[in-house]
Amino acid sequence: MKHPVYMDHNATTAVLPAVQKAVARALELTGNASSVHGAGRAARKVIEDARDRVAALVGAKSADVVFTSGGTETNNLAIRGLQQDLGQARVLASAVEHTSVLKAASNIETIAVDSEGVVDLEALDTMLAGASSANEAGPALVSVMLANNETGVIQPVAGVAAVAKRHGALVHCDAVQAAGKISIDIAALGVHMMSLSAHKIGGPAGVGALVLAGDLAHGANLFPIVLGGGQERGRRAGSENLTGIAGFGVAAEEALKNLPEFPNLAVWRNRLEDETSCRLHFFCCGLSALKDIDPGGEKGVNVLVRRRPTKTNADGGVGFVNSHAHGGQYVARLDLARRTRRPGTEFYTGQIESDNLAFRHDAWHGQAAGISQPWSAGAKHMYTLTAAEFIFQSVAPNG
Repeated sequence: MKHPVYMDHNATTAVLPAVQKAVARALELTGNASSVHGAGRAARKVIEDARDRVAALVGAKSADVVFTSGGTETNNLAIRGLQQDLGQARVLASAVEHTSVLKAASNIETIAVDSEGVVDLEALDTMLAGASSANEAGPALVSVMLANNETGVIQPVAGVAAVAKRHGALVHCDAVQAAGKISIDIAALGVHMMSLSAHKIGGPAGVGALVLAGDLAHGANLFPIVLGGGQERGRRAGSENLTGIAGFGVAAEEALKNLPEFPNLAVWRNRLEDETSCRLHFFCCGLSALKDIDPGGEKGVNVLVRRRPTKTNADGGVGFVNSHAHGGQYVARLDLARRTRRPGTEFYTGQIESDNLAFRHDAWHGQAAGISQPWSAGAKHMYTLTAAEFIFQSVAPNG
């Protein structure tokens, strides 16, 4: 295999060819979308067309899409912007949220998750009941992601919204990692705000969107956290990123069009999981034969991370844990073999600081490393099973 297999799609995706063309066309425009002359109107049309496409991806109305600089700003706008209206109301977020959510406010309380990283709805109900009885200044805000960026586990967001509704709470959903991988209907989920990011779906980095619904889409206050002009209907100041937004729109359109094909990745994911569980025991410990496996010993055992059969894995990701070897050793072996991957952030690796490592529960021990599904959205094809075979050879003790 002459070319590296890119396996870090949870961190960022290749820019789609159609997106590259859209960005190039936008670069030829010189107007400011806030200007009323012809050049400005041409730029405005590009932005509004993109807004339509992004809204369609999640079943929203175009007017409810607020463009931002990416997922991190979007999460901050959702929490900090709404918190300014809610005053001292409590903010609740699951223990497995992205750090841009967990650090968006100083008073965030974490909602417990179970041994598989799924939000505990009973715990949420109890927390909200306590908030209601405290007679606070406004409704509580609950933030729960749709798909976890480290494991792909899908959260019961509709259930979260149902619990929140009983207590008059508002719900924000970080759908950055889920968009383009599973079907999303913001109204069906029952949330009030949803975060999206272009570079997770084949778009350019540096552009995202906050999608509003329910009361927030009909006049409830969302204060801007970036102050200046009145762009994005006064919700986010600053001249719009014309080229990025143009690319985002096309990426959203492509993601929606290709959504029915995404479940086919399960074939490749399952093969990779099965082969890994059989062939990668102890490879970072220097053991060269499966007969050396000691499940109860001190050397550590690679444990493949699988989701429950009743749960959908949104990102097609594969992960494995080793209680002795450092996750960085996995990365080093793969990188030396021209596989592209990195520790931490979107890949959970025990001692290397992760985005929000590991559920914060007792089901995870030792060092871990994750492999994202070997799939190239840009080329519109999936790598054959021989790519997975090459991965196994690359990380074998003598590979």
